[in-house]
Amino acid sequence: MKTLKSFFIVGMTLTFSIPVLQLQGCSSTPIHQKYADSLASLQTGSTTTEQFNEQFPEAYIAGQSGDVTAYVVESKEYAPYATGADSWSGNVTQRLHFYFKDGTLERWGRPGDWESDFDITVRNR
Repeated sequence: MKTLKSFFIVGMTLTFSIPVLQLQGCSSTPIHQKYADSLASLQTGSTTTEQFNEQFPEAYIAGQSGDVTAYVVESKEYAPYATGADSWSGNVTQRLHFYFKDGTLERWGRPGDWESDFDITVRNR
């Protein structure tokens, strides 16, 4: 009877732990978490484009209008079962937008975090 009880406990443990382990691979790392150290060093109103480019060398200029320049930082991860994954490639793409006015950081965040005050079209790669 003791062996049957042990077998049942092991079986139930595996039954409930394997799906949990599989679910861990279904999501991608949030972009805020991936770039947490670099984002912590940014200060709206004082961070310059030069300082920004040192922290985010992979950033690209995605739009410009007058004295406003928009940069984008992208993160792509292979997570085919995550919400929002591309059905063809299985990649999840997350973006952060950074708006600089006269060379100084005005605001940053995910697309759609706020209503845009800037008359600028951001083009993603």
